[in-house]
Amino acid sequence: MGLELSTNVGNGGCVLVDSAFRDTQTLSDPDIAWNIIKKMHLKNIPKKERIDQIFSEAQKAHINPAILLAFWNAEQTFGNEYKAFGYGKFNGKDKGFENQLAGALGVINDAIENRGYYTQPEGENIWTRLLYNYVSAERKNSYNEFGYVSGGMENRIVFLGKLLPDGMIECAKTDVENLVSGQVANIPCKKQDVGSDCAYAATAMIISWATHGQENYTSSELHKKYSSTLIALNRETGYHWVQGKNYLNEIQTVINSLEQGKPVLFYSRLYRKEGEKLIISGQKRHVMVMVGYDTNDSSFIVHSSGPRDCATFKVTLQELRSAGPHEDFNYLYVYIK
Repeated sequence: MGLELSTNVGNGGCVLVDSAFRDTQTLSDPDIAWNIIKKMHLKNIPKKERIDQIFSEAQKAHINPAILLAFWNAEQTFGNEYKAFGYGKFNGKDKGFENQLAGALGVINDAIENRGYYTQPEGENIWTRLLYNYVSAERKNSYNEFGYVSGGMENRIVFLGKLLPDGMIECAKTDVENLVSGQVANIPCKKQDVGSDCAYAATAMIISWATHGQENYTSSELHKKYSSTLIALNRETGYHWVQGKNYLNEIQTVINSLEQGKPVLFYSRLYRKEGEKLIISGQKRHVMVMVGYDTNDSSFIVHSSGPRDCATFKVTLQELRSAGPHEDFNYLYVYIK
């Protein structure tokens, strides 16, 4: 079971291999881990003494400390020590860093030993059983729908890939272009035509992708046909597209969509990126399409239309935050639910 079930969507399922769970030697130095983490440009950097504590307790439990670091980052972005690992109900003995660490080590050990609440799905690998039962319903829904709990851009997998060597994470191959090394397949970059705008150009890109190029609208053709881009998306693609709000706070939803091979239309004041310089749109908002995510540098791959051309560039979450949207649009984004 497991990985072979996920080869039909996105970039397939990824797992931390079973042998890595008891490996406390490959990453045994907390100083090395801390230095790697400091270079990741994360929202929060954990205190060095907490890194030391995790390594010490993980060694005693014979559990790979990288797993604990990945969970703390995914659950609380290395903040909120009282709920650090997302263990329990955050009351009584669940609350506080020491209790959280002990609890997380306990459930990881249960998953390794295939016991307690961590025996399902039956016959699955350790990673799948751990996330299926420990993490939010989103991971369980992913498994039930796609056959895996983690895609190549799931937060924990990305983080572990930066701490551990090749071979400790395995991913299923798919017939869709791998997002780790590039973009969602077959999304053209389209410019804005006269009498149209960036929203219709972005929508035309997505429609071309969804219909495998059979409906290859220009932005002006699409604008003449539909009074609303959301109506165009729903009618032309066959998918149900929904509007979200603050994607900067809901970035995992965006990543989940990309890891399934689905693009995301979003609003920002960002227009282009030239080298390291951000070019801000003179309009209230600019509509672009996220077409992929590069785990090597934690950047989103973006198509951005203009009146003369369409540009593709990479942008980090921090850069998206610094550019910001116009307040009237409240970080709007549109994605396939």
